[in-house]
Amino acid sequence: MMPQDRYELLAQFIGIWMVFVICIVVCVEGVNFDADCSTNACTEDNTICNPEIALTETCTTPNPPDQCADTNAECVGDPLTCECKTAHFVNKDGACDPNVGLAGTCDSTDSATDQCSVADTTCRNDGAGDKCLCIDTHFSDGTGCQTKVAGLNTTCDGAVSATDQCSTAGTECKDDGTGTDRCLCKPTYYPDGSTCVLRSGVIKVAMLQYMYVVPFIISMMTLLR
Repeated sequence: MMPQDRYELLAQFIGIWMVFVICIVVCVEGVNFDADCSTNACTEDNTICNPEIALTETCTTPNPPDQCADTNAECVGDPLTCECKTAHFVNKDGACDPNVGLAGTCDSTDSATDQCSVADTTCRNDGAGDKCLCIDTHFSDGTGCQTKVAGLNTTCDGAVSATDQCSTAGTECKDDGTGTDRCLCKPTYYPDGSTCVLRSGVIKVAMLQYMYVVPFIISMMTLLR
């Protein structure tokens, strides 16, 4: 056989091999399938396009990773189902959303109890909008929620800037004069057993101011008639 014939035979062999390889790649990637897995709601499983799976529905294995319809869901559990990924919750629309941190914006109309990520928080309106805030029995230390200090004269942490760490009404955390921080009555209150009572002088001052304001309002209304 002439050298030229050998080169031609080798070229034909290489050509046939390349066609074979291209065919395998195209078939595995699903380009020639009736369904287009990159645009339709389906996932590639070797040579088959399967419909994506809804939340809480049974899935097969953790792979392929995109078999769950929600991009924030994954196939986990026993039995295997499509569930929200870690640090996510199911919102009122049935989709997976990221959990909300302390003081982060939330949706108080959503009944999901795990919407807020920090323990002992709840989604409520603070007057400036819906936020994940500490529940009534706890106060914020900036990063988490701590149990409020119960009882008058109980030791507290004066280094914490929270004004609501003392649970008794009319109290605040301050030095008791001996270098110990305690929950004591505010200046406008006085202790009465286990509670703090508003001083009568404060009420009198408020009433006195009110007595001056009322005649002024009446006079203004008379002039405007």
